[in-house]
Amino acid sequence: FVLPAEGSGKAYDDFRVKYRQRFGEDPSVNSIKSYDVVKLAAYAVSKVGYDGTKIKNFLKTQLSDYYGASGKIEFDQNGDIRNPLYEKMIYRSGKYDRLMAEK
Repeated sequence: FVLPAEGSGKAYDDFRVKYRQRFGEDPSVNSIKSYDVVKLAAYAVSKVGYDGTKIKNFLKTQLSDYYGASGKIEFDQNGDIRNPLYEKMIYRSGKYDRLMAEK
C-alpha cells in the first residue's frame, strides 16, 4: 500500500521538534499534512483576505516557493497538488516497513 511521504526540510524539522516536545513522539503523516493545511490557509488569508474565490485563485495561480512541513507545496490549474511524494509500504512481521519514496 502507499502513504504520503513524511516531511522534509527546515519547516519539517522545526515542526517535528515542537511536536515531539508537546506530544513525546514524532508526528504522523496525517499530523504533518493537517498542520500544512492550517498554515497554508492562514497564509492565503493573510495575502488575499477571507473571500473563498480569491483564496482559491491565489493557491492555484500565485502561490510559489511555499515550503510546509511536508515539503514544497504548489497546485496546478485544477487545484491538485503538483508532484506529491508517496512511500510504498509493506506490512511484515507485525510492523510497517517503508520500501521507497516515489512521485
